[in-house]
Amino acid sequence: MKKISTLLLIATLVLTMSCNSKTKEAPAVVEETTAEATSPFEDKTYVVSNSESTVTWEGYGIGKSHNGTVNVVAGKFEIANGALSIGKMTIDMSSLVALDLTDADKKGKLEGHLKDADFFNVAAFPTANIEVTDASNLSAVKANLTIKDKTNEIVFPAKLEMVDGAAVLTADLTIDRTKFGITYGSGNFFKDLGDKLIKDEFKIGVKLIAK
Repeated sequence: MKKISTLLLIATLVLTMSCNSKTKEAPAVVEETTAEATSPFEDKTYVVSNSESTVTWEGYGIGKSHNGTVNVVAGKFEIANGALSIGKMTIDMSSLVALDLTDADKKGKLEGHLKDADFFNVAAFPTANIEVTDASNLSAVKANLTIKDKTNEIVFPAKLEMVDGAAVLTADLTIDRTKFGITYGSGNFFKDLGDKLIKDEFKIGVKLIAK
């Protein structure tokens, strides 16, 4: 009987020591590594290449549309902390051309009309400017657009990427021309225009290549 009691006592002590040993073991440490995102852009002012950059336009009427290009004459934008900060672009309005018309007379007539006082009045206002004021959200970039000496804020989506060593900034803008005093053919200012109605909004596509 004493032997049995002794064996039970020893077994109890061994079991107790084993449990205490397990509770004293330090919990396993799981190491977490966080990959730091690196920007492909150098923080600096990027100067736009006028010859490589493009600006396209497209306007709409009833059952028809026209499209073409204008030239960039100056531009730059800044990258700060790996992201777009501010930027500015100047467009030569006298360079406006229509690309969808093959008939020389119709093409010349449209281009002349867009450049005259009914539309952009290029003789008096030879350039237009876009100046980025807030690019903290590329899905909704804020900028001041100046046409015919009238400035309005516009909001548009943009994309910035590195391509073959150059910073490429692309954006699609939708502009209400009547906010800049261009009301010719607008249904909001003239009645009974029929098929001569011209929609207030036109689109601009921007692709700036800079180094």
